[in-house]
Amino acid sequence: MTFYFNIYNKGYLKKTGINDEQIISINFEDPNEMIYDDWKELYNNIEKKLIKNKKNYIFLDEVQKINGFENVVDGLYIKDNVDIYITGSNSYMLSSELATYLTGRYMEIHMLPLSFKEFYSVYNFNNENQAYQKYIEYGGFPYLINLDNDESLISNYLDGVYNTILMKDVVSRNKVNDITLLESVNNFLFDNIGQFTSINKISNTLNSNNRSNSVNTIENYTRYILDSYLMYRVPRYDIKGKELLKTNEKYYACDMGLRKHIIGGIRDAGSILENIIYLELKRRNYNI
Repeated sequence: MTFYFNIYNKGYLKKTGINDEQIISINFEDPNEMIYDDWKELYNNIEKKLIKNKKNYIFLDEVQKINGFENVVDGLYIKDNVDIYITGSNSYMLSSELATYLTGRYMEIHMLPLSFKEFYSVYNFNNENQAYQKYIEYGGFPYLINLDNDESLISNYLDGVYNTILMKDVVSRNKVNDITLLESVNNFLFDNIGQFTSINKISNTLNSNNRSNSVNTIENYTRYILDSYLMYRVPRYDIKGKELLKTNEKYYACDMGLRKHIIGGIRDAGSILENIIYLELKRRNYNI
C-alpha cells in the first residue's frame, strides 16, 4: 500500500488540483467497507459517485476479496474519465492471473521495500554508516517507521510478514505438504544470496543434511518462493555468446531485514551489498 499512501494520503493528487469528490478510495480489509454483496453492487455504487466531465481517481485496496472484481475493473476501465488503481495480495494477484482476469488492460507496478535513500530520509541517524547498519538489520518495510526502533516489535512484525507470505502466499496457494522442506529451501536461498546456485546444489545440500527430497520438488518449491516475491532469481549471461545460461544462477532476497530475521544474523557483507545493489537496479527498471 506504499503506492496508495504516496499518491492519496500524501496529497499528491490534491496538490495537482484534484478535488476530494474526484477521489474514490475503498479498502476491502476494513470491515466497515466490506458492505457489498457482489461485484455488481460495488460497480453501481462507484458509478453513482463518478463526476461527469472530470477525471475520477479510484483506489481499490485488496480488491480480490470481491468475487468477480475483474468485472468492476473492466467496466470502469472503458470509461474515459476514470483512472483506476488496484492492489492485492500476492496469493491472489500474480502477474499471470492479472493477465487472465484483465485481458491485458493494466499496467503492473511492482512495489519494493524502501531503498537505502528512502530509509535514510525518514529515520534520524547520526551518519550514513549508522543508517546503513540499521538498514541491513531492520530492512525497508515502511511500517517499521511506526515501531520506534523497538527491536522486539520489529522482530515480531517481520515474523508476521514472513509467516503470512510463506503460509498464505505459498503453502495455502500451492497446497504444499512438506512445510519443513519448504522452509529449508527458503532458508538456503536466503543464506546464499549472491552465490552461484542451482536446483541440484540445493537438493544435494539438503540431502547431505538428512533432508530427503527430489529435484522436482525442490524446483517446484523454489518457483513458489519466487512467485511470492520473497526471493528473485537472476540467470547467468554468456557475454561472448550473448545468451542466457541454464545453470548457476544467483538469488537475491526481497529485504535485508527479513533475511536477518530468517537466518538469525548478519553476515557476508559483500553479498548483502550486492543484494542491495540488485534491488536498486530493479527499482530503476534495469534488465538484470
